[in-house]
Amino acid sequence: MATELKALIAATEAVGDAITAGHWEEAAQLEAKRRDSLRSYVQEQLEQDVDPSHLAAALQDLNQRTYQLKGEADHYQRKIIREAFVARTGEQAVATYARNSAKP
Repeated sequence: MATELKALIAATEAVGDAITAGHWEEAAQLEAKRRDSLRSYVQEQLEQDVDPSHLAAALQDLNQRTYQLKGEADHYQRKIIREAFVARTGEQAVATYARNSAKP
């Protein structure tokens, strides 16, 4: 159980690393694999009659890490939107200046 859990935590961290690097497509692919692994992990644990409190604790840890990743992704998304707005505003200002400068 510990090895599988460590692999799930590593997969969660890999998603986070991809988000931090701005590799959104890679993050989405890693997240899909992570979710598949998580489903398999839970199913295997249930089939092995693992103590539910141990399984619940492991899932709570993964859930907390997932919410942290979501927070990071939201942060980067807002940052990208702000940067795009600043770039668009700057382009508009330059275009306006160019139009006004060209007038006799």
